[in-house]
Amino acid sequence: MNLDYGHIFSRAWEITWKNKILWVFAFLFNLSSSRLNTNFNIPGGGGGGGGQGGFDRSGFREFLERFNLDANTLIAIGFGLFCLLLLVSLVFWLLSAIGQGGLIGGVRQAEATGQVSFGEAWGLGTEHFMRLFLIRLVAALPGLFIVLLALVGGATVAVSVINGNFDSMDDLQGGGLALALVCLIGVACLMGLAAFALQIALHYAPFAAVIEGLGTREAMSRSWAILVANFVPTLILAVILAIIDGVVGFVLAIPLIAIILPAVIALAVYVYDGRAAGLPVAGFAALCCVIYAPILAVLASALQTWKTSTWVLAYQTFIRPAAPPPSASMLAPEGNISG
Repeated sequence: MNLDYGHIFSRAWEITWKNKILWVFAFLFNLSSSRLNTNFNIPGGGGGGGGQGGFDRSGFREFLERFNLDANTLIAIGFGLFCLLLLVSLVFWLLSAIGQGGLIGGVRQAEATGQVSFGEAWGLGTEHFMRLFLIRLVAALPGLFIVLLALVGGATVAVSVINGNFDSMDDLQGGGLALALVCLIGVACLMGLAAFALQIALHYAPFAAVIEGLGTREAMSRSWAILVANFVPTLILAVILAIIDGVVGFVLAIPLIAIILPAVIALAVYVYDGRAAGLPVAGFAALCCVIYAPILAVLASALQTWKTSTWVLAYQTFIRPAAPPPSASMLAPEGNISG
């Protein structure tokens, strides 16, 4: 089915501008972009270390003793911080699911009636919350598997280092660690491809769940059917939105670049040269970032509302039944009806 892209874009903007309450749900939806990044860095240094690699276990032991910490305490602190970050990420993820449901349902109601209230959109978001949560969970399974592998591998190395099982980086590289790392990277690549494929296959699942009221399994099946039947217009729309998203994102990032770049230079001068003259510049840049952050959040929410409105209108066009072909009586010229 062909899409009238100009009409969809203009209508999506009308819905976005006349129903600014939807920007709140777009902001909640955007919370899912805050992902938990866990880096496992093995302490190392090139400067005055001993003769075996760059890892100095004695220095690490001195660090623990200075703060009166033992290995078990350090592991407990790290695990507690990880659990806290995981809990915060989970809360953001749940709010994002409600925001997505309220945004999709609110756009649909605004298209049908002309306007939508906060209570109505919130009710739609909570009504479809569980189905959207399960759909997002299925789509996130490959990524969660990668995180789990990284956690297990990183925790194993960290515990071994803290307990003193390795005396140098040569020991870390031995014992099949390099082979395990290669296998982990290979599995991560496969899971990354699986995650990309799932994101494409389940793209329309949230719209099917909210707009058509389908269950989780039916919505995922419906998403694949809609995608296959309308692959070309979906691809064209996705490319157009990606270009617009990239251009707008670059424009919104220009003020941040203009603010942060001088601050980074000032801090670098302070670190390497010891001159504190640039510290006020860094402080002023931090203040500007605090001021610009809510503006950026509002603009990003408006953009997300417009993009979601575009996809909702496209989905409704895809599921709209085709007009029946004209009958013979409709094609017959007037006054030529046989009696």
